[in-house]
Amino acid sequence: PFANAVGKGRVMHEGKDVTVVGISHMVIEALRASHYLEKAGISAEVIDPIWLRPLDMDVIVESVKKTGRLLVVDNGWLTCGASAEILTQLIERLPDGIQGKPIPMKRLGFADTPCPTTKPLENLFYPNGKTIAEAAFKLIDPKGKIDLPADHEIKEVDEFKGPF
Repeated sequence: PFANAVGKGRVMHEGKDVTVVGISHMVIEALRASHYLEKAGISAEVIDPIWLRPLDMDVIVESVKKTGRLLVVDNGWLTCGASAEILTQLIERLPDGIQGKPIPMKRLGFADTPCPTTKPLENLFYPNGKTIAEAAFKLIDPKGKIDLPADHEIKEVDEFKGPF
C-alpha cells in the first residue's frame, strides 16, 4: 500500500535551491542528480507527484515557493506531456511569480526524435542524473558549468521506494 493518500505527492529529498519534479522513473534520475548537485553545493528538493490525475500541485507549489526554481523531468516527449501540465498549473497558481519575480523553470524529457535502438543513442535520448543536474545547475547559474564525473556513474538510490 502507498504511504500517501490517492492524489498526494511526496518530497523524496529536501532541498532549498531548486525543485526537481520527476515523473515515474525520472524520480530515480532526479535523486541521482541531487547527489551530483550536492557535490557542487546545491540543495535540490526532489518531488515525486506519484499521481498525475489527481495531480498534487500543492506539494509542488509549496516547494517552488521555497526554492524559487522548477525543473520538471518527464519520462516522455515534451509535447502535451505531464511537464507541460505541471508548468501550466504552476503559472496559473503563481501568475506574478514569487514576490513579483518570474520563476526560472525548465523541463526535460525525451529528445524530439523517434526512440533509439542502440545504447549509445539511448544515452542521448533519455534524461539521466547528469543531464538533470546540468539543467538544474543552469537554473541557478545560467553562465556557469557544473563539474561532473567523466563516467556515467550509476548507483542505487536508497531514497526511492516504488510501489512494488
